Amino acid sequence: MKRIICLIIHPFHLCENIAYDINKSDYSFEKEANNAVFDIMGDDKNPTQTGTRANGVRWSFKKRKLVSRMDDHDGSKKELKMIKGESGVKIPATYKTGRYAIWKNSKKVTQQKVGEIENCKSYAIPKNSHTNISGRRYKHNKLQAPKTPDKYRDDYKKKEKRIKRAIEKGYANINVKSELKSALEIRRNRQLKEKRRLKNARPPKKKH
Repeated sequence: MKRIICLIIHPFHLCENIAYDINKSDYSFEKEANNAVFDIMGDDKNPTQTGTRANGVRWSFKKRKLVSRMDDHDGSKKELKMIKGESGVKIPATYKTGRYAIWKNSKKVTQQKVGEIENCKSYAIPKNSHTNISGRRYKHNKLQAPKTPDKYRDDYKKKEKRIKRAIEKGYANINVKSELKSALEIRRNRQLKEKRRLKNARPPKKKH
């Protein structure tokens, strides 16, 4: 007599698919999210009751009254905005943050389609790069005179000639200060120098 043995083989990620299923299973993300509620008020029998209330109602902040939880899943109350998720199933809009869309718009990134050839221009370009979104290099057209050279540098004469040529062309540097001091500035510097000399010439204070 032959024995017939039947083996029930489950898919590899069956538990995972059931957990992430939104509407087609008893254990869905939406139901678990609604059930994971801590009731602060509670009742006399069980003050730390979790999940839905005994009468199956919840408080609606929009209508300011208790409404039934049975209409939350099918959206008949029309209080929650429903959107389509990645799988095409409608889910409450509160589960979608929209962070990716905000990042995508701020970085000017285009999403690559299936079968499309990769293009380096579609990726985000760092802000410190010298190229724009089109891939072309920036070219500045700002006219600015050279900075004031340092006297102690070896190429001081060379830099000084550049500044003279820039001034002749009209690119005057407004940050260049005149080294000629007026009589008032010379007198003030002498007074400050004399004050510092007298201050440093004081005898040190004796410790008692």
